[in-house]
Amino acid sequence: MITKTLDCGPAVNVVLGLITEQDQDAEAYFTAKGLPDAAQDTCLAPVLARPIRTSLQYFARILAYCELLKQGSKVLNTGHISLSHTPGAVAIAWGYPEKFEGVGVDIEHKKRCIGPELERYFIAPEDSQTGLDRLSIWCLKEAAFKCLDAFQRSLVLRDITIRPLSDGKFLCQTADRSCTVQLLDSEADYFVAVAWR
Repeated sequence: MITKTLDCGPAVNVVLGLITEQDQDAEAYFTAKGLPDAAQDTCLAPVLARPIRTSLQYFARILAYCELLKQGSKVLNTGHISLSHTPGAVAIAWGYPEKFEGVGVDIEHKKRCIGPELERYFIAPEDSQTGLDRLSIWCLKEAAFKCLDAFQRSLVLRDITIRPLSDGKFLCQTADRSCTVQLLDSEADYFVAVAWR
């Protein structure tokens, strides 16, 4: 896996992992081995507990574990973590609780087509004022959803509205919560959005 650290100003850490052909050849080995037991008592535990449906999800977990190990025990024991994956790539974002209440990340291939028939499920009327295309809005809202909802299923993407801020950042908010979201330049074929609050 080729990893690349992406620049995100507010000290949220973001790493992009690009899946190589060698990684795809190693899928069976990684899947059979499982993640190290040491990961079970860390903040990764809720992420690890979710069912794995694809080997790409497994690679996302491997990337998360390896990158977080580099950061030391502080982030493994107390950090906020978010993972995302799309064919060919995974992304991880994390931050420390003394700086953030939550983080979220989403990655989408730039060629992904989100047709107009899906707009009613995720675009709010206010979103059209951002000047963003459907895929960018989707990516921003997915990252915001992970940051604001933490998979409690209390939100739907349409509940989140986007308002431009400065420096390429956006305010994503619901009736009672908000977070800042930034679309990062991955210099690859992917959009990466990171959210923090």
